[in-house]
Amino acid sequence: MIVVGTTVIAELLDRATAELLRDHIDQRGIPYPFRRGIVITHEGWASEAGFVNNNPVIAIGGPPINKLTDEFVKWVPSPGAGGKYGITGPGDRMGFFRKNSVGLPQVALWGKTANDTRETIEHYLKDEQGLSSFLKMSWQ
Repeated sequence: MIVVGTTVIAELLDRATAELLRDHIDQRGIPYPFRRGIVITHEGWASEAGFVNNNPVIAIGGPPINKLTDEFVKWVPSPGAGGKYGITGPGDRMGFFRKNSVGLPQVALWGKTANDTRETIEHYLKDEQGLSSFLKMSWQ
């Protein structure tokens, strides 16, 4: 699941980035029909949390825009359990990682601006510890 915010800015700028990420997931999932990315809003995630919170998830957009990212950033990790981290490169790029209660990955990716967020996603697509690692954990 790919979770985006519901503001006009998120719809105009972050949804396109989420769809780019979804397309990469779909391409890597071939030929398995259920290895697909699904883009939903943080409101959809919250309303269906009882049914979807054990799925792997990538939240796109920072805490002011995406409530799921905000939830992740406020989480206090135990040592070695994950948490918020900076991503090298220009702009203010950030990431978050933890495993959910069934051991599947939960990730958030964002930047200070929509352009920084897009660059963060592009970095995540290329990085060995990015999408490839996420999908290996998700598709065991």
